[in-house]
Amino acid sequence: MRALRTLFAARRCELPAPTAADGPPAGVFDDELLSRVYRRPVEVLAHPRTGAPLVLPRRAI
Repeated sequence: MRALRTLFAARRCELPAPTAADGPPAGVFDDELLSRVYRRPVEVLAHPRTGAPLVLPRRAI
């Protein structure tokens, strides 16, 4: 039961988590950092209209 409560708490973001970066999204979202955090290769592009960071999974070619 304790493990289940821990799982639910983690899903509600009640457990402390380490901070990978601090700052505005455009300043801290980069391919290397987010790939390390998500443990999957991603790429960060600027949205064509808004310029906001867009995080996409990197696809194998």
